[in-house]
Amino acid sequence: QGSGTDQMRGIIPRAIELIGKQKMSLESDGWAYTIKASFLEIYNECIRDLFRDNYDAVHINHDIKIDRNGQRYVSNLTLKTIDPCDHDEVDALLRQASSHRAVAATGMNEMSSRSHSVFTLHLEAANTSQKQQLKGVLHLVDLAGSERLARSGVSGQRMNIYCSQV
Repeated sequence: QGSGTDQMRGIIPRAIELIGKQKMSLESDGWAYTIKASFLEIYNECIRDLFRDNYDAVHINHDIKIDRNGQRYVSNLTLKTIDPCDHDEVDALLRQASSHRAVAATGMNEMSSRSHSVFTLHLEAANTSQKQQLKGVLHLVDLAGSERLARSGVSGQRMNIYCSQV
């Protein structure tokens, strides 16, 4: 997810920063925003909540469901309200998610992700003077297994995980 500073920052903190700048600009025109985030990984065909607050929450079942409006969602997934202008809050949240990721060393990368991940921003905006409400969702997806299998040195169960994803 690329938390960090300068050139080491990944797409997630960069996207949040751009949304924060746009939010600040539009607030002067009367817009009010609510922004929530979720972060999940798919590891060994199981969905795991990366924003869970405690270790025991790893055992909570998460299923893909469809609501009455036909929208897909993941059950029991943590939604965190965030301020995209608060870089410390965003970095802390991404560090928390990173600590829950399934990673392992390979011949090409010391901390290679062994899972797919989906970071989602849920944006709601309202402008009472214009009587407008808007909703939007941004999904940022990271697919595991981008390393070349032969060069990575992966074997056993981790190789099976990779091969099942290709």
